[in-house]
Amino acid sequence: MVKGQFETICGEEVMSVSQIARYLNKSRGYIYSITKNDSTFPPGFSLHPKGKRYWKRQEVDSWIRSKMG
Repeated sequence: MVKGQFETICGEEVMSVSQIARYLNKSRGYIYSITKNDSTFPPGFSLHPKGKRYWKRQEVDSWIRSKMG
């Protein structure tokens, strides 16, 4: 994915589960599994209790780098 293809909230690039899945070339189910089972994955946020969940792209990138060693 090319920079600029993410949504922006308050000047921060954010990613949805679908965008993270495409970014990592994995399924949405795999990403949901990571969010539930990997305590090092960024917590994400929602603007509404039942709304769409987002993760800051910078935090996801940091998590990826930590997994790369």
